[in-house]
This record gives sequence, structure tokens and C-alpha cells, in this order.
Amino acid sequence: MKKLIVLTVSLFIILPKLAGQEATLKPYGIKSGIIEYSYSGDKVGKGTLYFDDYGMKSAMYTDAVADGEKGKGWIVTFGDYQYIWDPDHPDEGLKLENPIITWLAESSKGDLESFTESMFSKMGFSKAPDETFLGKPCKVVKGDMGKVLTWNGILM
Repeated sequence: MKKLIVLTVSLFIILPKLAGQEATLKPYGIKSGIIEYSYSGDKVGKGTLYFDDYGMKSAMYTDAVADGEKGKGWIVTFGDYQYIWDPDHPDEGLKLENPIITWLAESSKGDLESFTESMFSKMGFSKAPDETFLGKPCKVVKGDMGKVLTWNGILM
């Protein structure tokens, strides 16, 4: 009986502290990487994503043509901010607060995989059988707009 009381008191002391800890947000399941994208359709061109700290720091360079207009640019995400600029116009750019990080952290409660599945479901996508793409086992969702493959949270 004494052990049960000690255990119960210990739980009342420890659990509130554990509940107060926030899960570390990790958009990607790997620490760092470089991903090269090819765009086709309304937007044609290439993009390169560089990321570190599980996606919390990233830089995306895009060189593409959309609606007949050629565009190049960088989007750098670091902490609570995003920096956007075109290398052809180095004296212009934007610094924006990144509300998506806060929104993601609050909405997902640290479980980005379930959160992502929920978002795709709201967009009309449904879970499909896993596929292998470029040698990586990917999760797949399908919808009227096509299919989306992700590996470790990274859009393939």
C-alpha cells in the first residue's frame, strides 16, 4: 500500500512537468539534405531545396517559367522569418514573419505525420498503397489532382 501511495504522488509531481514539455517540431525525418525538383505543367523549370535541422532551416532556389514569364528567386526560412529575393534584383527583397511554423506547431502538437495526412484528406486525397520512388519507400496519397509521394515528410 505504501508503494502505491508513493507511486501515485510521484505521478502527480512528474506528469504535469512532462505535459508542459513541447515536442520539438521536425518537418522532415532526416537532419539535412539537398533536393532537386523539376517542374512541369503551368510552371516549367527547376528548383533546389537545401535544408538543415530537420527542415527548420531551409533555402529554396527556383528558376522557372510560369505564364510566359521567367522567374528566379530564393526563399530562405530561418526561425520565425522568411527572406525572399530575386538575385537579378539584389536591392529588393522581403522579410516576412513565418506564421506557418507557429501554426504547424500548434495544430500538429508535434505529430506532423498525422497532421499532414489530415490536411491531404481535407483536400480530397485518400491514403494509397506505399510505393518505392528513387529507391526510397514513400507514403502515397491520391486524389483528383493526382498523387503525392512523401519520404520522411519530404515531398518527392
